[in-house]
Amino acid sequence: MDIRYFLSILRRRFWIILLVMILAAIATYILVGQLPDKYKANATIATGIIEKMDVDITGANPFMQEFVTKTFFGNKIQLMTSPTNISLLTRRLVMHDLNEDESRFRVLTSSEESENMPSIDLESIGNFSQELSENYKMNLHPKEAERSHKEMFSKISKAFEYDHESLMENLEVKRIGDTDYIQIEFISENPELSYFTVNTFCEEIIKYFQDEQSSVESTSVKFYTDQVAEKKERFDSLTKVINDYKAKFNVIDIDEETKNIVGQLRDLEMRRERVTSEIPALERNIRKLDFEIKKTARETSGNYASEVSIRSKIRRLDREIDNLQDRISRSPNQENSDLERKRQKLVDEREGYIRNQPDPVNADEARRENQKLRDEKRKLEFDLEEARKSKSSLNKEIASKRGKQKNISSNEAELGEIEYQRQVAQNEYLAASERFDLARLATTKPTSEFEVIEYARVPEKPESKNRAILSAFSGVASGVLATLVIFLLTFFDNSSSSPYRFSQNYNLPLSGHINRIKKNNMNFNSIFNGSITSKSINEFKEYLRKIRYSVETSGAHTLLVTSNKAQEGKSFFLLALAYSLSLGNRKVLIIDTNFRNNSLSKYATLPESEIPFIRPAGMLNSSGTTNHLAALPVQAGYLPNNVDILGNFGGNMSPNEALQGKDFVRILYDYQQKYDYILMEGSALNDYADSKELSLYADKVLGVFGAQSSKVTADDESIGFLNSIGDKYLGSVLNRVDRLD
Repeated sequence: MDIRYFLSILRRRFWIILLVMILAAIATYILVGQLPDKYKANATIATGIIEKMDVDITGANPFMQEFVTKTFFGNKIQLMTSPTNISLLTRRLVMHDLNEDESRFRVLTSSEESENMPSIDLESIGNFSQELSENYKMNLHPKEAERSHKEMFSKISKAFEYDHESLMENLEVKRIGDTDYIQIEFISENPELSYFTVNTFCEEIIKYFQDEQSSVESTSVKFYTDQVAEKKERFDSLTKVINDYKAKFNVIDIDEETKNIVGQLRDLEMRRERVTSEIPALERNIRKLDFEIKKTARETSGNYASEVSIRSKIRRLDREIDNLQDRISRSPNQENSDLERKRQKLVDEREGYIRNQPDPVNADEARRENQKLRDEKRKLEFDLEEARKSKSSLNKEIASKRGKQKNISSNEAELGEIEYQRQVAQNEYLAASERFDLARLATTKPTSEFEVIEYARVPEKPESKNRAILSAFSGVASGVLATLVIFLLTFFDNSSSSPYRFSQNYNLPLSGHINRIKKNNMNFNSIFNGSITSKSINEFKEYLRKIRYSVETSGAHTLLVTSNKAQEGKSFFLLALAYSLSLGNRKVLIIDTNFRNNSLSKYATLPESEIPFIRPAGMLNSSGTTNHLAALPVQAGYLPNNVDILGNFGGNMSPNEALQGKDFVRILYDYQQKYDYILMEGSALNDYADSKELSLYADKVLGVFGAQSSKVTADDESIGFLNSIGDKYLGSVLNRVDRLD
């Protein structure tokens, strides 16, 4: 929406808005003055919540503390105003007004009795009142009375307007700022009733919280007593399980046993490591002795074989020497020399063998060395066997110890789990005992933390009705509401009241707009010669000049002015445009081709002799002549001399029918020789086809739209036609636009 347009609407409707505001303020002032007087009483209760919670706003988390505090107050206030607690106040008020010995605040009239309690007689009310008093003395809650007289209690409380809904309309319970206090306020028509209601409510609510605290504390003590017994029983049960487990598996001190086994395993493994390291050394020494034994054995056997061989060879040589000696003794002398040489050779050989014979002493020594080595080997083999046996024994003992260690670890894990459960049970038992002590200590407190620090007093004067403030507020609210109504009416207004609204409603180019001027300013001579001056007149001339510029720069000489609907101001615009064009020494001819509504024809200026076409056949007017374009004997004295009007006698024929047989193009051409511009007015597009026929003869077409006219379905076809003629459509003129100043 165009804001300037809306502000203009508000400016024109200002007196309506002001009148609505004044009437609303006056009506409110009168009505508020007729309201009955109201008296307000209030009391203050200290809750002790902040002291109890030890709230520190400067602490690590002040936002959370503040949230908790507000939640706590909200819960308490909600509890105080709950139907259960309000029923305590309802009972006291009903008891007060049913007791004839005291001054009543409200009295049940006969009409109230007949309307609210039609089936209850006075005797039943008396019995109910007595029972209510007895229940109160016995400190029973009103719900006890409701069990037997539920319907009566509800009806009587509603009749007195002491029920929950009625009381909460006038009772307010709120926290005072960020303090520890709660304020109780009650407003009624009776100052004594307000005073009694507030103090009674404080009394009942304090009593309720005291009873609740006592009940909670007693329940808490019983709960923690049972919890302590339960926790202790579990702790004792787990202790017995641990003792039985130790007795079953002969476990005295698992940690000490584990330590001893670890020490024994360390010693055994060290011994096994030493034995293990000795075995390879023994094996190496035995292998060395084997080598030495074999070596000495070879030496001993070699000496013996050599001795036997040498002796055998010596005996053989002795026999050969003896044989040679016999032969020498028997043979002749010439043969002895050869035999002697042979004998000597054998003797030398035997001497060599004798010299190479082994020493008997060295052979014995070798045998003794071999025997010694064998003895030493047997000793080492014995030591090796003992070492292997010792290692095997140590392995078995280590395996046994590890098995025992594993069993102890298993026992330790199982026993550790039980020990952990017992520790948890012990901690729970101690915590429960501590909570039990706190709960038992709390029962020694004599009163609730809620305390009345300021009781209500009887109001001395009624509450201010704030007539002036309410009247002013009513006036402002009414003005805002009236403005809103005007805004909504303007917003949902479908008329093209401004160029902005026109662009939203119609898919057509806009050449300009003309503002509305007063009817007494319709004399164009006065408007254009400057004898009438005003802001609206000046704006009118400026807007018209803009449209004139569009016409002059379009290159068109023949213009058709039409509109979608009738009465959109085509004639006025056409006359104003003609006058504006004439100011530039332009000669302008206005042809009234609107046969359906020939309003321009009454201003006709051309004599009949200048009309080149007369009387189309078959159309007779009331005077017996045929309808045609003709000059009428009426002079538009306020038009300049260079503006002429060609009128018509009206009729129901279309332009093509009225001009049948006439060369209208030729006629227009002849007039163009005399005039600079020819302006034609056509009938409404929504109703007739006249403008469509005339558009064939025009260079350009201008559409006139009224600012107060709303778009209708029939406009769609007309808009489609204007768009279909393309560049021939010079644009739209929005007429009668209200000023937006």
